[in-house]
Amino acid sequence: MKSYLRYVAAILAVSLAILLRFALIPLIGYGIPYIILFPVTVSVALFAGMGPAVLTGLFGSIITDYFFIQPLHTIVIDTPHVTRVIIVVLTSAFVGYIGDMLRAGRARAEKQALALTENEARLKRSQEIAHLGSWELDLANNNLTWSDEVYRIFGLQPQEFDATYEAFLERVHPDDRAAVNDAYSGSLREGRDTYEIEHRVIRKATGEIRIVHEKCQHFRDETGKIIRSVGMVHDITERKTAEEKLIRAKEEWERTFDSVPDMIAILDENYHIVRVNKAMAEKLGVNAEQCAGLVCYQCVHETSGPPAFCPHALTLADGKYHIAEVYEERLGGDLLVSTSPLFNENGKLIGSVHVARDITEQKKSEKEIKSLNEDLRGYVIDLEAANKELDAFSYSVSHDLRAPLRGIDGFSLALLEDYADKLDDNGRDYLERMRAGTQRMGQLIDDLLNLSRVTRVRMSRENINLSAIAGKVADRLKKTSEKHEVEFIIAENLLAYCDANLLNVVFENLLGNAWKFTEKRKAAKIEFGVMQSKPPLNPLLNQGGELVDSENSPPNLGGVAEGRGGGMVYFVRDNGAGFDKTYAEKLFTPFQRLHTMEEFPGTGIGLATVKRVIERHGGKVWIEGEVDKGATVYFTL
Repeated sequence: MKSYLRYVAAILAVSLAILLRFALIPLIGYGIPYIILFPVTVSVALFAGMGPAVLTGLFGSIITDYFFIQPLHTIVIDTPHVTRVIIVVLTSAFVGYIGDMLRAGRARAEKQALALTENEARLKRSQEIAHLGSWELDLANNNLTWSDEVYRIFGLQPQEFDATYEAFLERVHPDDRAAVNDAYSGSLREGRDTYEIEHRVIRKATGEIRIVHEKCQHFRDETGKIIRSVGMVHDITERKTAEEKLIRAKEEWERTFDSVPDMIAILDENYHIVRVNKAMAEKLGVNAEQCAGLVCYQCVHETSGPPAFCPHALTLADGKYHIAEVYEERLGGDLLVSTSPLFNENGKLIGSVHVARDITEQKKSEKEIKSLNEDLRGYVIDLEAANKELDAFSYSVSHDLRAPLRGIDGFSLALLEDYADKLDDNGRDYLERMRAGTQRMGQLIDDLLNLSRVTRVRMSRENINLSAIAGKVADRLKKTSEKHEVEFIIAENLLAYCDANLLNVVFENLLGNAWKFTEKRKAAKIEFGVMQSKPPLNPLLNQGGELVDSENSPPNLGGVAEGRGGGMVYFVRDNGAGFDKTYAEKLFTPFQRLHTMEEFPGTGIGLATVKRVIERHGGKVWIEGEVDKGATVYFTL
């Protein structure tokens, strides 16, 4: 209450007391004039304090003296009147003082009670935050008291706990129960005032295991007998888990550090070795622990100062990563040495991680590679010379050998045209055979030159539409003979990264062979398509993952179902004469034929040329077929 309001209340109380005294005049007259004033003064003193009480006594005694003491309505200043006023005022002051003391005591008690409540709340909150609970055991009554946090740690509700020492032991992990009991009982038996122990507890509701640290202190009576135990329970599960993780991380780091084959040393700013790994210690011929504190340049280089190339010195100078190739006989030869700066939490440079890798074998390999490269350059020069000679030979074959063949063929034709009537049948047959032989020789020369050309020509790869190339070759074949009707089935928009000219040679040979070997078929069919070896992308795979197509499943892909083009396997198939599959491998050898010239003309160079082109593209080619059932050539790029 505000101070001035207390005084206003005191005046109002006096006024009410005077009015009430007037009301009592008919009952008691003017006797006992202070009958109302004294209770009011005491009340004001107790509730408003000494100041308002003095005001009440002074003001009330004067008014009472004026209205209720003879002579009435007169203020008499004499010893009896003044004495009464002084007594009333002093009494009011004394009662007011007592009231102030009582109020102050009550305020202190309330403040202390509030502080105690707040402290208890803070303690409870602190225990909750720190996972730290407290307990007290009355040994005389076996009465155990837990704080709320202990209940939380043990996963219990107060009504679920019997609050006895035996009930507490039931919540301890069975494997730790004996040790916990021995720790407490032993401290009582041996008269020790304190003990500490770490153990596990099992939460009843969830079965979760928590790790706690307990500390206990005993209290004694005047005879020295222990009568009470007080302790704390600290849930350290997270801390123990973190410690275990830290230990595992440290062990893993140490294993990794020691398993690295490179020689590693951690150096401080004074060139002292802080730690080395196993590889470094073995190179130095000492235990890793013995290296700590040694000066690196003294024990490694056996010098009085760091060498000029020292990367550690450079790192200490600028705080950056440095690397250098050095030769150190003591460490095994040629080394690639690097240093990475180490900083503390304040960003101060405190050393470096020094890593040395033995590159002796690498240097030897580099020398060998250099020597091999020099040899290779010599081989390239020789090969270029051989290619030039081959070009010259090809030119000779193309011009010098063709000229006599053209002459023989021309004169043979002239004899047939001009002297046929003078020759018998045998003569004309000989000339026809002569002409056929020269023409076959000319074709053989052309095929050999083509085989040589596809081997030597420089490749120029680009994205090519194979379907378009196959279509153009098919159109040219159709124009060579209107009598030979063939159904061409060419898959659309098959793309590949290859050399267009060389792939044109491939299709000229493969489609040309298919055209040739289907001449005797009435319903001839030639197909160019693709298979994919990977099931997710391949509509031509059965559930077992085997390559199939819409009509026939090739019996064997020769173990090469996957090419470079995302697993693409291309094929050219016909339903022509076919062949005995026993001789499939021989068909890619130059001059190997399975049919006579009378059956099907040819030189036996075409498939060998195809194989050269495909292999230059990094692919593979193989063929399958059966007699009178056609053939299929597969290839990858």
